[in-house]
Amino acid sequence: MSAQKSLEQLDGHAGFVPPRYARGKRTADALLDSGRKLLRTHSLDGMTIEDLCAGANVTTGAFYRRFESKDAFFKALQSLAMEDATVGNRALLAELDSREWALGEGIALLVRNSRLWYCLHEGVIRASQMQRSRDARSWEPIKQLGIAYVEQMAPRVERMRGVPPWPDLPLRIRFGFQMMFGTLVNAVANNPGPLELTSPMLDVELARSFCAYLCAAPG
Repeated sequence: MSAQKSLEQLDGHAGFVPPRYARGKRTADALLDSGRKLLRTHSLDGMTIEDLCAGANVTTGAFYRRFESKDAFFKALQSLAMEDATVGNRALLAELDSREWALGEGIALLVRNSRLWYCLHEGVIRASQMQRSRDARSWEPIKQLGIAYVEQMAPRVERMRGVPPWPDLPLRIRFGFQMMFGTLVNAVANNPGPLELTSPMLDVELARSFCAYLCAAPG
């Protein structure tokens, strides 16, 4: 998503003052980019506004001209991550509907797209999860995003070539997505290995597990 497009998504966002001029837009985008990078290695509590500004090469005054607080800044980052997923899912749906997909290649496409989004927004996702103990609403946007994703993608999986006609297929598909998201969230939060979030082999093994579960005979 381009800088200009990113900032357009924040129009009307609580705690954000939209810039009027090109310099202000560059400053706001530099701050957002700095925040994404810092959250990969820092907790939200451990990320200071001074750190943010140093990473963006701007003053703290420039930060407060754009954002009311660090909380407002984080919610802006979270909002942009959700918008990025929405745009990506729209393109993914169009690709899935463009032709018939075999089960293996279709699931591989879904897994790869999900992992790459988690990679791109790793710090925001981790911070959202960590904030849950303080604010239960912190995880809600990501939770609702996942629910909407499954509702959109599950019927497409059901139509893929090679999907067995098990009576419990709708439940299996949804539980397959639950396993996929659980693995990705765990990779973000704990990095337990043996495959890291950044490893393309995680796509291979997740897709293999998803397909094997869907195709396993009942009982």
